[in-house]
Amino acid sequence: VKDEEAYLDQRRLEVYRAALEDAIGGGDGLGPGEQARLARLRGALGLSDRDHRLLVHALDGPASGPVLPVMEPGRTVLSRYRIEGLLGEGGQGVTYRALDTTLGREVVLKTLHGPDPRKLLKEAQALAAIQHPNVVSIHDVERVGDHVYLVMEHVAGGTLRERLDAGPLGDGGFRSVAEDLLAGLEAIHEAGLVHRDIKPSNVLLTLDGDAKVADLGLATATEPTEQTTMGASGDTPGTVAYMSPEQARGDQVTRASDLFSAAATLYEASTGRRLFEPFPGESPVELRARVASWRGLDEDRGHDRMASWLAQALAPDPQDRPRTAGQMRGALAATTSRRERP
Repeated sequence: VKDEEAYLDQRRLEVYRAALEDAIGGGDGLGPGEQARLARLRGALGLSDRDHRLLVHALDGPASGPVLPVMEPGRTVLSRYRIEGLLGEGGQGVTYRALDTTLGREVVLKTLHGPDPRKLLKEAQALAAIQHPNVVSIHDVERVGDHVYLVMEHVAGGTLRERLDAGPLGDGGFRSVAEDLLAGLEAIHEAGLVHRDIKPSNVLLTLDGDAKVADLGLATATEPTEQTTMGASGDTPGTVAYMSPEQARGDQVTRASDLFSAAATLYEASTGRRLFEPFPGESPVELRARVASWRGLDEDRGHDRMASWLAQALAPDPQDRPRTAGQMRGALAATTSRRERP
């Protein structure tokens, strides 16, 4: 029996070593995505974190570089942050809910799959430049080798995307979210930045219903010469279903592009329908072409809350949209005031 157990232990180590070698075979070290997948495999095989560390150090080459913190629930990483759980994992990065054991507050840890620190450092700098109640704040930046971890404010109410999956907002909720979103966007613009990816999943909600703009990973300076061009695959930064027509075409992205994306988000918050809902069988390239050729909001797609202020922000030509998020807020307030008069 002991021989069989020893054989099985050896086989489990061999299986894990093969997976580990495959994960770090690119020579860039273990990214957070690989760490999470390997942690799940360790659990399935019944291996310990000590086995993981010993195997990592046993492998040759730069891939065994600095061992990144194991982001498992209950573990304290980066000296003071206890991992509470995984918040989300996308194509580029991973976010975790954690507890700052020094200050006793919940935080969010964000890192990228790859070891390129410039992207997250850029986001950290963008967030540090903005101090506004409607923009998610950054607490700290931690670094392990070439991997960067952002420590950010935890917003407990989930995303606007999750809220809209249950249906459109009521009148009071719509007005509150619209005011907060536009106030946060105004602060971002006043800091000299363009967000470039305003959408419901990048709007976070507090338990009191306040909204905060999040994820400035694609934010860029509003330089007059800035040009966002599409690559050979037709890709350009942003999310197609909430892009402005010019952004979908790969033209210059400006504050007016953010206003369009905010208006598309608020259109969905009001009606419960996406402005650019993919048709059955429609490919991403076809959807992008439809967004790029947008001609404006049809009257039959209008809504009482839309009035003229939101329809104007959805104008195909950036020159026909409001000049600032502040102007949109003012138009919203004027519309609400007129509606509330006896």
